[in-house]
Amino acid sequence: RRTAAQASASLCWVRRWLVMALARAWHRVAPGAVRQLRPSRSNNVTATALSLGNRAWTALPTQPQRCWKQLSREAGASSVRCFAATAGPELVEELPRDIGLHECTVRLYQFESCPFCRKARAALDYLNLPYSIIEVHPLNKEETKEIAPDYKKVPILEVVTPDGRHFQMRDSKTIVSALVRESSVTAKVPPPSSTKSTQKMWQSENEGTVEEQWLRWTDKVLVQCVVLNVYRNLTESAETFSYLLTHRGFSWWASRSAAWSGTVVMWAVAKSRKRKYGIADERLALYESVDNFARAVEAGGGPFMAGVRPGSIDFNVYGILRSSESCQTERDLLRECNSIRPWFDAMVEACGPSAAVNIDDVQRGS
Repeated sequence: RRTAAQASASLCWVRRWLVMALARAWHRVAPGAVRQLRPSRSNNVTATALSLGNRAWTALPTQPQRCWKQLSREAGASSVRCFAATAGPELVEELPRDIGLHECTVRLYQFESCPFCRKARAALDYLNLPYSIIEVHPLNKEETKEIAPDYKKVPILEVVTPDGRHFQMRDSKTIVSALVRESSVTAKVPPPSSTKSTQKMWQSENEGTVEEQWLRWTDKVLVQCVVLNVYRNLTESAETFSYLLTHRGFSWWASRSAAWSGTVVMWAVAKSRKRKYGIADERLALYESVDNFARAVEAGGGPFMAGVRPGSIDFNVYGILRSSESCQTERDLLRECNSIRPWFDAMVEACGPSAAVNIDDVQRGS
């Protein structure tokens, strides 16, 4: 009887602990339980809906105040409550034609090892446009909450004009196409094709123009190959995240918590994708893909896929490859894949040194 009573008491204690733990977890999660809907481009207010119990809250696109409409499912009634909200930068896909970017304050919110962020950096460097790198902490993303609280990704390009106009652009392909006008490929460039290692990544996708196909190829094949390689083991994964350990903007704990967790998580992601795509040799898959691109550039007859000057595909590919800057993946690639060197060296020369005013804040590789 005593044993049964003790077991019952222990069970009650466990239940009580679970209830308290769930309550604490809900207290943390509930404020962020917001389902994001499509942003309104006309006034840059993001409509959101929050469902809790029998009530729903919907944001109304009203400036300069943000109004929330409370809908009661029980009574069928509604009421409107408004809260003051500071308008963030206007979300655009193209910058106004009357803007002189060299006269503006330009900031790029990024992860240093992110392939998509390095695309935007390549375009900015090519234009020799001074900009500030705002390194975003991978875990809390505190740096983007003020300008883009509804968006959890990078890159974000922020532009402030001398007369006070404030813009932001999201998505690397949007940023590159807005900055670089030479976006076509030469007529002789063939469409992308799969290789022996990348058959599950690219399966004869012939929809759209050759340029559109290559643009999809950069995301579906090249990015995947780079991720498989820079995180293929814990040593290389740690090397990729090592920039966090020297970043001046993060505290000792903030930098190490992000580096340590990122190292393990992305190593696991790479292992999962390797199984998903049936890749036997990560390096071979990368070399085959890069060689495929290099042959297409050569067939086009120019130093770049766009011809005599780099275009959007060139910047997308270059940015993805440069995400492994100073790491073992880049060293092996440039040593083993000779076919890419003419194009790669031409891109290095075209982009020149970094135009970032605070480039010394970031240290890459081992």
